Amino acid sequence: MVATPDYGPMLVLVALGLIVFRRVRRQFGRQAFTPKRQVARLVVLAIVTAGLLVLAFMQAGFALPIGAGLAIGALIAAVNLRLTRFEWTPAGDYYYPHPFVGAVLSLLLVARLMYRYQQLGGIAGMGGQPPPLAQQSPLTFGLLALLVGYYVAYSIGLLVVRQRHHRGAAA
Repeated sequence: MVATPDYGPMLVLVALGLIVFRRVRRQFGRQAFTPKRQVARLVVLAIVTAGLLVLAFMQAGFALPIGAGLAIGALIAAVNLRLTRFEWTPAGDYYYPHPFVGAVLSLLLVARLMYRYQQLGGIAGMGGQPPPLAQQSPLTFGLLALLVGYYVAYSIGLLVVRQRHHRGAAA
């Protein structure tokens, strides 16, 4: 009997690649500011952050990379917020994020994930089971924390800037 190849892991990689491509592409140009979307993003990222913090407390080797990643991500977001241009129009509120900050952070994480994927044996080594936690990399989780810390702080910053602008415009 001829064995048929398992296309599941390959489809997951293609889907993840498309998601990352869309995310990086959105870093360029004018973005419509929608408070509901920002709050929804914050809720999802708060859940991810909570998971990272639980992992940091469970595994001593992960605490420093995750804590440092969250802190550095927040600092990068603060810098990027200063570089972001805002446009307040009757048609809506818009912002222009600095295009390369978010894209570089996303690509850094993707490069690290690709390296880990290759290191663990690629599709042939993906026997359907993730590697045990002891084999997972603190550096990878640190980079994930950097990205999460960046997006949490940036989203909060966008909400604060918009609120200040509208409060000042109403006065």
